[in-house]
Amino acid sequence: MGEETLWYRKPANDWNEALPIGNGRLGAMIFGKPDKEIIELNEDSIWSGDKMHRDNPNAYENLHKFRELILDGRLKEAQELALTALSGVPDKMRAYQTAGMICVDTGHEMVTDYKRELDLSSAVAKVSYSYQNTTFKREIFASEPDQAIILHFTAEGPETLNMTIHFFRNDIYDEVYAENHDSIVATSRAGIPFANRMKAKSTDGSVTTIGGHIVIRDAKEVFLYFDARTAYRETDFKKTAKEHLEALSQKSYMDILNTHLADYKKYYKRAGIELKNDMSKSGEKGKAQSDSVPTDERLQYLREGRDDIGLFELYFNFGRYLLISCSREHTLPANLQGIWNNSMCPPWGGKFTININTEMNYWPAEILNLSEMHMPLFDLLEKMHPNGEKTAKEMYHCRGFVAHHNTDLWGDCSPHDYWLPGTYWVLGGAWLCLDIWDHYEYTEDKEFLERMYPILYDACLFFTDFLSEDKKGRLILSPTASPENRYRHESGQVGYLCPGCTMDGQILTELFNGFKKATAALGKDTALADTCMELLKRIPKPEVHSNGTIKEWLEEYEELELGHRHISHLFGLFPGKSITMEGTKELAKAARKTLERRLANGGGHTGWSRAWIINFWDYLWDGEEAYQNLKQLLISSTLSNLFDNHPPFQIDGNFGGAAGIGHMLLQASGDEIHLLPALPHEFSDGRFYGFRAPHNLEVSAKWKGGKLIQAEIIAKREQKAEILYDGSRRTETLKVGKNTIIFK
Repeated sequence: MGEETLWYRKPANDWNEALPIGNGRLGAMIFGKPDKEIIELNEDSIWSGDKMHRDNPNAYENLHKFRELILDGRLKEAQELALTALSGVPDKMRAYQTAGMICVDTGHEMVTDYKRELDLSSAVAKVSYSYQNTTFKREIFASEPDQAIILHFTAEGPETLNMTIHFFRNDIYDEVYAENHDSIVATSRAGIPFANRMKAKSTDGSVTTIGGHIVIRDAKEVFLYFDARTAYRETDFKKTAKEHLEALSQKSYMDILNTHLADYKKYYKRAGIELKNDMSKSGEKGKAQSDSVPTDERLQYLREGRDDIGLFELYFNFGRYLLISCSREHTLPANLQGIWNNSMCPPWGGKFTININTEMNYWPAEILNLSEMHMPLFDLLEKMHPNGEKTAKEMYHCRGFVAHHNTDLWGDCSPHDYWLPGTYWVLGGAWLCLDIWDHYEYTEDKEFLERMYPILYDACLFFTDFLSEDKKGRLILSPTASPENRYRHESGQVGYLCPGCTMDGQILTELFNGFKKATAALGKDTALADTCMELLKRIPKPEVHSNGTIKEWLEEYEELELGHRHISHLFGLFPGKSITMEGTKELAKAARKTLERRLANGGGHTGWSRAWIINFWDYLWDGEEAYQNLKQLLISSTLSNLFDNHPPFQIDGNFGGAAGIGHMLLQASGDEIHLLPALPHEFSDGRFYGFRAPHNLEVSAKWKGGKLIQAEIIAKREQKAEILYDGSRRTETLKVGKNTIIFK
């Protein structure tokens, strides 16, 4: 499985150093402080308020005027009109919020032999230290089957556990009270109402309550059980939390732990990588070993130029761990921070930003064999669908479904904020819908495709109404922007909003092509799909700029931020499929020059952007550039707990980075399986196993000295596959079961 443990010699100084646990619905960040432990809490449905209706009633009556202004290059007037006529009313959506924290006071100061760790193979966080000749240990995990966070404290030696526990939140709780001499409750009615509940149990010490505190005395072993319930899912959320913890506390700790391990490992153990190189074997460059050097020190060594291939294994496994921990079936999907947030007003509201960030969260889901973790995204799409139909009708007088660049737990589809670089972009729902075909292509789950087909249909239907002609007779989107970049028009005016851009056509190409395939797979009426194919003929295709790069806008406007974090005009390279090394060689060459130009001007300065760049290099089959950018992601944009640093913390970089490592080793589309397409020299020996390819295939491979030795493909049905490796191509007939392919 490669490296699987993050560990440290000291407690977390702040939230950005704490260790995350989660079960999709509940999350926690463990600080590991011996004397005053802090455990920051989250429940995925604790947001700032109820559903809103925010569609601007004056949008349609101003839409034609707005489009004329854009086409005439009167950008200042157009953008002023957009701020008033196209913005949501009110302008902002709901924000994700913290549930507060558990505070545990022990009085253990001046400890020795301290260690804090997160075992990715078991999803258990641990803390251990010595105090007064006694070894104190803590185990903390979030169980999905038992829907709770469990804390296990032990003392081995002459001293005992004497501690007090209480809840704290930066915003005031409405109620804090004790019950049954062993439980405390904290509730809030601000935003979505919720209740935190903690129950304590000891095998030998005393447990009581004083005020809003649990008090433990003279114990060798203590169990704490935490749950939070909200009005989003429960009518009587306080009663639900109470009954749940009362029942859970009757189970043995080992039963709860073993049930958690069985559930977690059935996902985590499916896939993995093992990476080696000749330098690491010989010890050149001072390779750090995971069992002797803490994770934060290894990151520092990497920054100093030391080689540590194992750290990339650990980072990859951490990405898979995070997805399992923050996106489970029947929970909300991973937001900008996954599920982990310590603020009442987090950066960008902690929402679902759908002009790349939410989509990036799910890039690893299919290839790394975690399809189940993809499902919350589709649940959210179903919530968005009726809202997006209303927005399409009320704001644009269009049929179908539209969403802009953000959404929240209610599936809000109206424009968010007064922000010209992103607010008035209409492709958020369309981009999300690309995951529908992606998930079906991998799983061949027709029941799923039938369920999601109406949303895919309506996403396409919207654009058949919304597209308009420019002065050259091309079909464009307006309003639109190339997220989130700005340009100088030939008139000299500076703008974000534009008369069409390259990314628009690339997303619509993927959307319409996926929809056409879906109609064929389900035997549906093809009339709308045929219309979409006709429209595609008039939608601008990617073009090469006179400077040799891919044009970002439809005209050769002056780009004002040469190192911009978004590289939206390369969407067709990845995650799209319209720019390929074999099929569109000139565009691929221009894509390379685009990347080189961005990076030469400071691009990749945010974590998620650097992660996207890794995947771009993967799909340009350049393993060395992919590796250098992966290395830079860890050096410049990774916190000591391996969280991605935008800055601030934003989880998409973790998921994009994990996908980037996966795409170095496997790329698959349609019937093609490309093995080791971007293998860097630094990963000269290794293997991957349990990866996924379309048509429900499972792929594993081994290589040595940079050369592929063997691949194994497990098929659920007999089928043909095109196997690509090192410039060669071979057709294999795959039998049901395991197929071994030898390379010489």
